[in-house]
Amino acid sequence: MNVLLVPAHPGFPGQIPQSRKTVVLCVCDNQFGFKKGHGCNHAIFTARNIIERLINDGSTINLCTLDVSKAFDKVNHSALFTKLMKRQIPLALLHVLENWLNNSWTCVKWYSVYSRFIKIKCGVRQGSVLSPSLFAVYLDDIISLLPFSQRHCIILYADDILIISPSVNELQNTHNTHNRFTAGLEYVRVHPGQQVPER
Repeated sequence: MNVLLVPAHPGFPGQIPQSRKTVVLCVCDNQFGFKKGHGCNHAIFTARNIIERLINDGSTINLCTLDVSKAFDKVNHSALFTKLMKRQIPLALLHVLENWLNNSWTCVKWYSVYSRFIKIKCGVRQGSVLSPSLFAVYLDDIISLLPFSQRHCIILYADDILIISPSVNELQNTHNTHNRFTAGLEYVRVHPGQQVPER
């Protein structure tokens, strides 16, 4: 997904020079969620092509599905800001996002009684148009950590991850990379019966 930051031009209200439009958020081709013109069918088609190619090459097929539990609620703000800075997001937009995420509060309503307000220290807001893009950026680095030869064998659809491998050993290595990526975030749950324990 690409998001365009369109700064206002002080001398020409309503007219924005093309040169000042800057792409600030984009994710890898392996992510099929949160993208206009892409969907579940595209992810399934890609997975099927990978599997058929491996079978035609005489390989076995090894799969691991990972589910990011409560994905939007567990985004670490500091880690997200670091990832955005590495992408050279304009400082003004970074300040807006920082202010937006760091000044979030919530409370619980029970009948007509409200709890005290609680500061939200992690996560991106549910229902926000920008939150899916921020989450996709947050998860996107997992692809770049893999060896180039393995990058085409991992498919992301929103917060679901499918790893396809021709060998158990390569599957294990990819899973270990995923574990290192999410270490300390404590938000990954692997579906029962499909877990590959780290060795």
